Amino acid sequence: MINHLLIYPLLSLAFLLLPPPSASGFTIELFHHHSPSSPLLNLSLSLPSSLSGDIRRAIPRSRSINRRLSGVPDSIRSPITPLTAVHLMKFSVGTPPVDVLAVMDTGSDLTWLRCQPCADCQGRSVPSINPSLSSSYKTLTCDSDQCKQLDPAACSRGPTCSYIYGYGDSSFTSGKLATETITFDTTGGGSPVSIPAITFGCGHNNSLSFDAEMFGLAGLGGMPYSFDTTGGGSPVSIPAITFGCGHNNSLSFDAEMFGLAGLGGMPYSLISQLGPQIKGRFSYCLSPFQKANARSFMNFGDEAVLAGRNVVTTPLVEKADKTFYFVTLEAVSVNGKKIDATASGQGNMFIDTGTTVNLIDDVVFRQLGELITEAVKLPSRMDPGNTFLCYKAGTRDVFPDITLHFAGGGEVVLKPMNAFSDPAEDGTVCLTSQATKGTAILGNKAQQNFHVGYDLVRKTVAFEPTECSKL
Repeated sequence: MINHLLIYPLLSLAFLLLPPPSASGFTIELFHHHSPSSPLLNLSLSLPSSLSGDIRRAIPRSRSINRRLSGVPDSIRSPITPLTAVHLMKFSVGTPPVDVLAVMDTGSDLTWLRCQPCADCQGRSVPSINPSLSSSYKTLTCDSDQCKQLDPAACSRGPTCSYIYGYGDSSFTSGKLATETITFDTTGGGSPVSIPAITFGCGHNNSLSFDAEMFGLAGLGGMPYSFDTTGGGSPVSIPAITFGCGHNNSLSFDAEMFGLAGLGGMPYSLISQLGPQIKGRFSYCLSPFQKANARSFMNFGDEAVLAGRNVVTTPLVEKADKTFYFVTLEAVSVNGKKIDATASGQGNMFIDTGTTVNLIDDVVFRQLGELITEAVKLPSRMDPGNTFLCYKAGTRDVFPDITLHFAGGGEVVLKPMNAFSDPAEDGTVCLTSQATKGTAILGNKAQQNFHVGYDLVRKTVAFEPTECSKL
């Protein structure tokens, strides 16, 4: 049953700055939305119940992404796609600083926060920022470079740069494009680190579909509107970051949020805005979230360099859509039996922390199912939604490793915990991958206990199997 799948949703991560930042990099701590340490954990829900919404949204997100990549319009204006869960990023915005929680997503670019006055705040207790109280807040004009880079930018109602973003599921945010100072606190008790003049969207009208309290979305992609910091004893402050201030937001998630943090590759993502400061490098290591002591991390700059003997690297492939991080999957193997995946061409898969499950080419998916069935010697069946391949196994331990073979010789071995669900009450275990006729996706469950590092200058991504909580 799909609602029994114990799979890992789009890691809901809260960013907490770690000990003193170095001059060339920094590390922040992350936590999963459903982890015991999450401030948004809904104690009234069992783990399967809390994950069911994430699983439900995985399918429309993947469909929306593939419609976008195929050139089929998702909505009138839809540069971003529905999230299947949330990673939370904790930082402060403005002068004086106000604490916010924002969803982190590698599948979107613009960072936006819910701003007062906001259409969706009427009669509701929802978190928002009041830009009029910040001395460092500055709206951008239609002729600014940041506004020209943003697509779409709506300037028909005056000189101020406006934006509207649709998510493909009737969710949207609209507001003003602005710059602001962002500050990261450290756990060492030192002074905060501030980043001035970050570009972001101030959302006054937002309608979204994520299940977590958040202020906004922070874009950490490879283009000019993204940010990063260094872990250290002092908080990090970044001035003049570009973002969206949303005044009209229609959201479909079930709890409070401030907005979203986009980590994609467009010029207005956070990664892009901090590109020179972090040398185009960032990495993350995501722990299985059920353990109370599980810790996850994100690194920037020199702290994001992977150098272990088990590191494998594959090239990033540039495509027309600059948001996503594309790689080439050449084959999939089980017990040494290899399935060719090159028919779908170069850049046939992208890495996404915003999707829970994997998407695999439908021809490869069918052959993979046959090899798994052969290995476990159990009858297979599709779940009631005809989406996931399932077995009455009772445990994940009977399932084989699945190896992903990438261009350049990199091999990523998915253990059963990466590729299969926890057993349901009736013993059903499902492959946490779906078939697709579009672009394949490596979801966040498959990335658990891997250190994944991006070098946007060298245009590579690296993987290292790691027990993330021990880093």
